[in-house]
Amino acid sequence: MTEREVAFDTNDAFVRPLVEGATRITLELFDEHQAPEAIGEVVSNVHEFAGEMARTLTERVDEVRRLPLACEAGCSYCCRGTPVLLSAPEALALADHLRRTRTGDELVVLRARVAETLERVKDLDIDQRAEDKTPCPLLDLETGACTAYEARPIACRAYNSCDKARCAEAFEGSIASPVLPSNPILFRATHATGFGLMVASELRGREVGPYELVNALHTALGDASLVEAWHRGEAVFTHSKLSDEGAIAYRDRIQGIARDFRDGRMRETEKVAAKLDPDARRRERNRRKSQGKKR
Repeated sequence: MTEREVAFDTNDAFVRPLVEGATRITLELFDEHQAPEAIGEVVSNVHEFAGEMARTLTERVDEVRRLPLACEAGCSYCCRGTPVLLSAPEALALADHLRRTRTGDELVVLRARVAETLERVKDLDIDQRAEDKTPCPLLDLETGACTAYEARPIACRAYNSCDKARCAEAFEGSIASPVLPSNPILFRATHATGFGLMVASELRGREVGPYELVNALHTALGDASLVEAWHRGEAVFTHSKLSDEGAIAYRDRIQGIARDFRDGRMRETEKVAAKLDPDARRRERNRRKSQGKKR
């Protein structure tokens, strides 16, 4: 297994409280929705929280210093040749969403497309993926739209650009990790929520990831019962060549944050997280009341 650095600083003073807040919220969601089949609802709520957090923080930036996003419907440069990593619960929730929103024949076609895509990209590294330009199996090639947009992973929600021409240049030049003008707050806040989802999964003793989307989706679509196995703490996914490269770095980062969480070393960020999450104080009061009644 080759270690690859995680290009996201979870110790950043801006990011750390967001990770903590997302972890706490996800833990609450796990407690509120304990049935395995509720994984879709849990992940959907986490995604909604990520969007709200990113919007709230972005709105606080002076408009003079805020570049407008160039992302628009039908623009799909980042959906062609760009690998996506997603957490284990996101992969399960995405598969659940697809099973619920596709007819029997549509699901058969989708599974075949995922299998074909996996066969083409499974042995490629990130640079080879950029050169190959294979589209995501969830992309509608005619419209350039994501066919599972409402259930798309954190990585897709965080990725953004403020210059469409630069995206086109990177795509045509097969640049795997282009440096694009973007909204850094949207990127960091959204990814922080994704780390919160993974840390909460680690704290609950469940498989975390992240895994490469095509590989994980192929597995999750093939067996609807995997969510129950995941809920029991079993490992249900395997790494592809690409996700294998970052597995060690992600694992160490997530386990480190989980240890800090267990040992109370993240309490200094609670005040910041409470300000960013208006409902945090109410939930904390309710939690304390609930604990008091149990005693």
